[in-house]
Amino acid sequence: SKYSHIKRVFSDPIQVDTMFISSEDELLREFVYKSYLKENKLQESYFKSILSKRKQLAHLCGYETFAHRANENTIMETPSNIMDFLRECSRQIMPKAVNDFNLMRSFKKNVLKSDLPLMPWDVPLISNRLKKQMFDLDR
Repeated sequence: SKYSHIKRVFSDPIQVDTMFISSEDELLREFVYKSYLKENKLQESYFKSILSKRKQLAHLCGYETFAHRANENTIMETPSNIMDFLRECSRQIMPKAVNDFNLMRSFKKNVLKSDLPLMPWDVPLISNRLKKQMFDLDR
């Protein structure tokens, strides 16, 4: 497999440690990312069960959804108010996010000398390096 040289880095059984997310080795970062975030059917079944129980609780208490129940008497009051707020935040943040994405993509190409597209496992390494560079954190 493409990860054969990487498996030698880990003990058996493989235990993924987050210290590898900032590795210079792109395949190692990918392996750690995918290993750590791999699908877990048991956790997914627990999560679905919790969501189902929350829905039942909301209906028993006379609410449309658990979100309606959880947000009653809060500053946002309703799920639709929350969604409106999040949409507005997204609208305002999008230009900055696009700029950050382009900055990370450029860093990967020019500094890391990689022609591969920017991937989720690149973000911790590149964002840390950019912060150090932009904010002069090593001095």
